[in-house]
Amino acid sequence: MNFYIAHNEEIACNYNEHGYACTELLPGTNDGSIRSYKYFLKAGCRIAPELYADKLVLIMFGKGEGYVCDAKTANEIRELCFYAPEFDQTPYEIQAYTDMEFVLNVIDMNEGDHEDYSASHARLPFFRTLSKCVKYDQDCKGPHTTSWFVLNGKQFGHVMCGVVRAIGEGTVEQGHPAVHQWNYCVGDSDFDLTVDGITVPHKAGEWSFIPAGLDHSLTAKPGKEVFYVWFEQFTRKGKDFIIKPLAKKQLPAPAAAKFYVAREADMKKEFDAKGFAMAELLPGTYQGGIHNYKCWLKAGCHVKPDLHSEDTVLIMFGKGKGYIASDNHLFNVTEPAFYAPYFDKEPYTIHAIDDMEFVISVVENNEDDKKLLNACRVRLPFFTLYSDAVVYDQDCKGPHTTSWSVLGPKQLGRIMVGVVRAIGEGTTEKGHPRVEQWNYCLGDSDFELKVDTEPAVQHKAGEWSYVPAGWDHALTAQPGKEVFYVWYEHYTREKDFCVTLADGDDASVYD
Repeated sequence: MNFYIAHNEEIACNYNEHGYACTELLPGTNDGSIRSYKYFLKAGCRIAPELYADKLVLIMFGKGEGYVCDAKTANEIRELCFYAPEFDQTPYEIQAYTDMEFVLNVIDMNEGDHEDYSASHARLPFFRTLSKCVKYDQDCKGPHTTSWFVLNGKQFGHVMCGVVRAIGEGTVEQGHPAVHQWNYCVGDSDFDLTVDGITVPHKAGEWSFIPAGLDHSLTAKPGKEVFYVWFEQFTRKGKDFIIKPLAKKQLPAPAAAKFYVAREADMKKEFDAKGFAMAELLPGTYQGGIHNYKCWLKAGCHVKPDLHSEDTVLIMFGKGKGYIASDNHLFNVTEPAFYAPYFDKEPYTIHAIDDMEFVISVVENNEDDKKLLNACRVRLPFFTLYSDAVVYDQDCKGPHTTSWSVLGPKQLGRIMVGVVRAIGEGTTEKGHPRVEQWNYCLGDSDFELKVDTEPAVQHKAGEWSYVPAGWDHALTAQPGKEVFYVWYEHYTREKDFCVTLADGDDASVYD
């Protein structure tokens, strides 16, 4: 066979005097840059795993209950969940309430990995339960299959991780020429793994490895469960590993100005009889098919926003408490939050408990956008509070600045969104040549926006700004003042837009 599987009967479980067993899974089956170990930990026992100064570690807790704790956090394990320690900076322990099983992956880092990690990464120690992960749908999966993103590209070096679960169906997909894939079977898994025409049974507790490029499926017969963690490694070594070539294409013409700011005083706030007001923000400043609207809703009132059959809509809740209700869902807005409706398939109503302010962004989808959204996207309707998003650190931000990644590339077409918050510092970054950026100021924001060599302008809560692609920019606060904003980005490139260059690549191939 040209793939590998560790069946339960082949995984040694020899407990030591401390109540745990450890065995390496499928040693020697890849290039050695990732080594995976199955751990068994008896109820009432604990373990302090080995620490690594220059290697990433990702633990997948597949069975049993307990907790993982370090000097910064303590997290209960009551469901499938994931933990990544902070190298050797923060020792940690795993304590078992019941008999536990988990897989610990040790990931080598080369020079490019270190550079990429230093530029941006999920904040460590990282802990995430499955129930907190973002769901997504994919055209290679059955209609009743649910998938979750755990770690996306460049959040954790050159690996990615997610989960798939279904009854009586699963995944049937083309080989990934650029990624190796491992699978950890959890729950009550009892399904067929087929790789390049060869089928073998795959059950809970087992581990498999599919080298890059091979067609594969993980599907269950009626009444049987597919439930697995997928764990992928980009085969392209070094920096800038997410590469997809495209023929030359004309980019949009540069904007007329380096930046634009919509002040609160400039927004026409005219309430209707139902206590709702809406005004378009910075109309005509961007020709790429996005229109943004500032909305106000008085306490005790409600509004049913317009539905769009083909356009993507993203709502950014900035101020006030309320809730979103539909026939199938209820989401509580208790802090800055994000909602994307299911096009025109599920009408919804926004109810204000307090006076609310929010921005509705309408994104026109071209044919390439529609193909991308049909192939893979977050499950709609999508909702998250900002504090439930993945925290990340970036080298362009101050040491005490916290950032949250809400939507990454290709999770909802060509848009990305996140949040940044700090006191007395913020973000100073190079221009994004292919990414337009808008900023929505939240909380008690009172900071300076500076773009290229233009004089800095003051930016305050409730305001909105637009920085066209390519301009260096900074959003920073004076001591004691707050930076708190949503960044909202749109790739100018209409197709295959996640393109970066590695050493030796010809830029003309991608422009």
